[in-house]
Amino acid sequence: MDQLHMHFTSAIHSRTYETVYRYASNTTVDQKIKYETLCRCVPPELYIQCLSNVLTTLWGIMTSYQKMLSYHYSDSSCDEKLSQFDKNYVQQKLQLGLARIWQDVQNKVNPYLVSQDLSQFQFDDFIKVLDLVNRLIQV
Repeated sequence: MDQLHMHFTSAIHSRTYETVYRYASNTTVDQKIKYETLCRCVPPELYIQCLSNVLTTLWGIMTSYQKMLSYHYSDSSCDEKLSQFDKNYVQQKLQLGLARIWQDVQNKVNPYLVSQDLSQFQFDDFIKVLDLVNRLIQV
């Protein structure tokens, strides 16, 4: 189970990095650069588009995790060979992992949001940023 959580964590880290990297203004940016620094390389005119793609990527990863969680909670997934203890153990680990996955998502969105001076954005653009983040939270 821990290996599975590591897979999701790795997917969150690598996919968000790749997404932001595509938008970074300096295309010669070293692949070893920290994520927080890379976020600052996104030009303001591409900031909302990049944010939208980052959030779409994260939403897809979280959706996959939620589907897996639903599968293990459904009656059809009950394998008669597994004891009730094993089933409860798996469900408990997956439920705890959900909080870890959400924390990883927050740890990727937060540096991106603070990488730009949003006070320089037009009001409509600022509202778009808030709307995008609000949709992620609601999902």
